[in-house]
Amino acid sequence: MQNKYEVLEVVGEGAYGIVYKCRNKETNKFVAIKKFKEVEDEIVKKTMKRELRMLQRMHHSNIVDFIEAFKRKGNLFISCLRICRKKSFRTSTRKSSWIGA
Repeated sequence: MQNKYEVLEVVGEGAYGIVYKCRNKETNKFVAIKKFKEVEDEIVKKTMKRELRMLQRMHHSNIVDFIEAFKRKGNLFISCLRICRKKSFRTSTRKSSWIGA
């Protein structure tokens, strides 16, 4: 990670990477940082780039706010605002009829 973030914990892991809960050392704000796994597959690389482009372009209250993207040691990182506690996420998704119902 960059020197400006302190990694606090792993929030989750998926097919393309790991999401960390971090604290910005300058602002004290909590952020989510996604570290993409190193891949050789060109289709996966395109998917990762598409996700980054979409986050940069989209601005909506139901989508996390993009802060920045950076590369370290060959890995792509995306920093976004909004950390959701597991309990509140589960509570909010149970109320939504369209998620896994």
